[in-house]
Amino acid sequence: MERSKVPGEFNKPECSGPAPACVALLLLLVCVAPVWAAQIPGVMPPPQPGMDRLFEVFVGNDIFSIGNYPDDYRTQQFALAMQINERWSVVVDHSILTLTAPEASDSARLDQLSGSIGYLLSHRRGSNYRQEVEIGAGLRSYGEHAGARMQNGFHQLIGNSIETMPYVDEERTDATAWLRLQRDGVLLKDLRAPILGGNWDFGYWARGATLITSDGQWDGNVGLMAVVTKRWFQAWLGAEADWRSGYSRENVSGETAANEEGVGVVFGLRVGPFLMETERQISGDSVYGHASFVSTGEALWDFANGDNRFGTQLGLTLPDVYVMLQGRWSNCNVLGCSENWQRTVVLGLLTGKPQFGSDVTKFVETWQIGVTYEFEHAPFERYPWMTGYGALGAGWRSERVEIEYGMLEGAQSESVDRPGFVGETGLRVSTMAGNERLGLLLQVGLAGWLPSSDGHVQIGGETLRLQRPELIMTTSLLLRLY
Repeated sequence: MERSKVPGEFNKPECSGPAPACVALLLLLVCVAPVWAAQIPGVMPPPQPGMDRLFEVFVGNDIFSIGNYPDDYRTQQFALAMQINERWSVVVDHSILTLTAPEASDSARLDQLSGSIGYLLSHRRGSNYRQEVEIGAGLRSYGEHAGARMQNGFHQLIGNSIETMPYVDEERTDATAWLRLQRDGVLLKDLRAPILGGNWDFGYWARGATLITSDGQWDGNVGLMAVVTKRWFQAWLGAEADWRSGYSRENVSGETAANEEGVGVVFGLRVGPFLMETERQISGDSVYGHASFVSTGEALWDFANGDNRFGTQLGLTLPDVYVMLQGRWSNCNVLGCSENWQRTVVLGLLTGKPQFGSDVTKFVETWQIGVTYEFEHAPFERYPWMTGYGALGAGWRSERVEIEYGMLEGAQSESVDRPGFVGETGLRVSTMAGNERLGLLLQVGLAGWLPSSDGHVQIGGETLRLQRPELIMTTSLLLRLY
């Protein structure tokens, strides 16, 4: 598959003309099943029309919906999708399912963790259209996968209520197989709109997917949208119909599927590498939305250009939720660099109030500052749009336990402060939001904290251990000045 040299444009034809097979299969899916809503866990998210998506960070949450949202059912979904080569892809997905019942004692939660490998079975592309058929297989696990820690940690950041529902007694892993179909294209090119000017393209986006599991679940969706595009801006509007069946083992996933069942109106926007889509049922109260950052394989600029280079980075961590803010400085004369290697001094701040393990009543108010020396290498021969990095340094961290729920609500422990080592490693990918002087990169990695010693505090008649070694996942946006 030859990739487009200009983001948002199609390549020259790879075949003699469009084939009706993809559209026919989409229509078949519509005819044979009832419907529901949300990105299917474990299936590759559909790529935007006209874009060669190589890497995507996908965050689904009802806060991205329009209108009132219940903060329940599939309350949060996080996925990483990557194109390995022209045919193969991989996706990992984590979903938090909750059920808030009228009686608090009946409320419950359950997490889904999915992973799969996809294979592009058929790909056709012309000057004004693209058609894809992709198949895949993987695993989907149900159980306690840190969803409560993630949800409550995020709620602490934005000031929402603490969710105390317990996990249902359900632990299992199922095999999955899936099919994804897509056809998108341009119908009218270089249109002129009043006030908005010219060079607008009008087109369509037909998409669908279906997944089955070894336990008898069947998921699917189909959608048809009208799309307008102008360079780095894109908007779409249409309808999507989705279904799920076979979710009868427990109430949490069953009620989630029932709530999401229906036909919805879909509206979405893309500005460069950032996109957001929201869906609302035509009949019913279900709302859903997601935001994504996408890399389409833009070239990384030569590290060796310029003496002083600065950057700033903002990110979140999982499953313990912190906000990370970094200031970055590189200088070839002082730190050394080359065409493929860059060295950077990083000043980082981390703060948050994650849940204390599985205890939904206690949280650890945390702040950390550190200085690291980072090595970054690019490009990989096969992936010139990606770099790998590693950093090691020292820092200072303060932790204090707070009780947020129950009879002792508001109680606080003493602070435990410790020096320690900090480290981080991971991958960065380029995006279309950049030029010779400025770049916006996506980052996914692991960050660690190793304190000089642990500490213990007394609160609520308990002795709790703080300052434990920690390893967390990071997702960040890096703004780099070249």
